[in-house]
Amino acid sequence: MAALSWQEHQNPGSSEANGELRPGAATQQSLSTLIIESEASNVLIHRIRPELLLALEGGVPPRKRNFEVRITAEGSGGEPLHDSAHANAALGTSVSSRAESSMSTASSAGSVLGLHRRKLDAMAAAIASDFEQTGFTMPDESVNKYF
Repeated sequence: MAALSWQEHQNPGSSEANGELRPGAATQQSLSTLIIESEASNVLIHRIRPELLLALEGGVPPRKRNFEVRITAEGSGGEPLHDSAHANAALGTSVSSRAESSMSTASSAGSVLGLHRRKLDAMAAAIASDFEQTGFTMPDESVNKYF
């Protein structure tokens, strides 16, 4: 689910039916973090390397009755990406209003989402640091794939 959601928000102009890009759609977004707030959990996904995602799923206390699923796509600087409007259109809210509410929720020190975000950032930083210290590189695409 995390990888499919990432692909959907990384290329917001892609057609779900056949995977082709719509005319004028951006072919590559600078997507760095994807936050999915659902009824039962928060799922935070962060790109560590171009072919490596870190996903964290955290539980949440019972939500309010009028809670709506929120998806926030962020760039490398933590800024919301406004180009993914088609993914949020089904929810009936504008990207900017959702991004503002999610950013304020994520930034509040005592919120559950804020705690999940701090954990995700700490884990991503530790993994990236370890990769640099050990000289880890992603395997070449030409290597035989088993899956």
